[in-house]
Amino acid sequence: MEKTLIIEGMMCGNCARHVEGALKKVDGITSVVVDLKGGKAVVGFSKDVDQHTLANAIDEAGYTLKAVK
Repeated sequence: MEKTLIIEGMMCGNCARHVEGALKKVDGITSVVVDLKGGKAVVGFSKDVDQHTLANAIDEAGYTLKAVK
């Protein structure tokens, strides 16, 4: 399963690394590819992870989850 997360606040490569690291710590996430210019991350899952959990991980990294597609 794969979802695209729209993330607000990423400005540089360091921001992208923070988001990637935060998401990789979430149980059930198997892969993360951050598109800095697009303001999104494509995330692979081994099991269902609720949007609240995703939002919390991104928020703790200092950014905002705007949408999940």
